[in-house]
Amino acid sequence: MSQVRSLNRSSSVLRQAAEMDVSHGDYSAALDKIAEGLKGSPDSLKLRMLRVEVLMQLEKVDEAIAELGEVRRLDSRGPTGRTQLCELYASRSDTQQKALEEALRWQEDQPEDLPPRLTLAAVYFQRKQYSEARDILSQIAALHPEELSPQLGEVTAVCALDEYQTAVGLYRKLLESFPKNAELRHHYARFLVTCPEERFRDSAEGIRIIRELSASEDSFGLMETLACALANSGEMAEALQLLKKVADRLRPLDGQSYRRRLDILQRSFDSNQPWREKWPFAIIAESRFRNVP
Repeated sequence: MSQVRSLNRSSSVLRQAAEMDVSHGDYSAALDKIAEGLKGSPDSLKLRMLRVEVLMQLEKVDEAIAELGEVRRLDSRGPTGRTQLCELYASRSDTQQKALEEALRWQEDQPEDLPPRLTLAAVYFQRKQYSEARDILSQIAALHPEELSPQLGEVTAVCALDEYQTAVGLYRKLLESFPKNAELRHHYARFLVTCPEERFRDSAEGIRIIRELSASEDSFGLMETLACALANSGEMAEALQLLKKVADRLRPLDGQSYRRRLDILQRSFDSNQPWREKWPFAIIAESRFRNVP
């Protein structure tokens, strides 16, 4: 049966095998299987989007954009790949206008849907048009109070505008509405330990939240934020030791952008400087696609 199964080279089987390769960080093998699958099923959106995912992990932006162009040709009336295409366009200074045009077209095509409006806000954010991003996100938040994503985005945009007192008020309202949401609590803890304005920082509370979250989840993100909290408390040696622990646990799957994030933090801590972010997790924007012109 094993020999028989090995003869099955259908697109679905090859996609599953490629996904397994991706989970192990073997991107070369994954791309080979995807290419074989596309020979038999050139119109497979799932295979093409998997290829986009791998290319983005490898930071091959031009190839990812080209693949997304084919995805959009195959699904011209659907949403497949539109968010990723806008994200990649927005990551480059020479295609940011294309990102905005594509996001505006998508919103015009589907004016009532969340993904196009969230994507448009993200594009404005990438273009440093923070007021425009905040306006869109606050509108979405008012229309969809049950959705956390646009409300967190609104807080992020408010921080980008240096309106930290307003951000604190928004956090308090959100914590009342979503008291047990782990993503929100992590976001708030990050704010408490990295906010540029001293009067809004509270290392003790940030550490308490992270410790509590870590009891049920052991993630790199939480460990990274805990390192920021320790550094903010003056415990630089402990912060650096924790960063090393995170680095030792990284796999090929985690990509170069995460390693750059750790390098950025390490350089800050080595200089005896606690990490400061204009908004929570701004380090992601600094480290992702850093080599893209």
